Amino acid sequence: MRAVRCWMRACLLSANAVHADPNEDRQVVACWPTVTCTAGLAPPGTVELELGYQLRRLSDHAIHQHGTPILLKLPLASWIEAQLGSNGLTIAPGARYFDNVNAGIKLHALDQGERRPSVPLTVAASVPTASQRGYTRAYDLFATVRASKDIGTWHVDWNAGLYA
Repeated sequence: MRAVRCWMRACLLSANAVHADPNEDRQVVACWPTVTCTAGLAPPGTVELELGYQLRRLSDHAIHQHGTPILLKLPLASWIEAQLGSNGLTIAPGARYFDNVNAGIKLHALDQGERRPSVPLTVAASVPTASQRGYTRAYDLFATVRASKDIGTWHVDWNAGLYA
């Protein structure tokens, strides 16, 4: 049981709401660096690249950590999307490193109905890069279930995830 607790480092829950234009055929809703992500996949044949910036205050609130997350999304079919990403270059006092590389898939499970949301499952593994100053090498596994629902002109996303 102790080993399970050590691997269960976090359980994430979040929600997001976006006002959408119902007349637009195609909309992009970012998945990274935010925790909340839409359930939708881009149409097959397109490629999405998301770049971001993260600012974290570390434990004593006087130290800041800067990150440049990146996520590449490649829809393979209407029900599956390959994803490759990283927290990118991370800079903090005494540390400068390129963080883990993440690879995963997003599987579309349910289409949105009159009452039910659209639901996909994302599974990704994170592997460490080369040893660098201030970098703690770690292997991680992420699993996330998402739900997205259009309610009038609002698009609402719910996410629940497990990080081991």
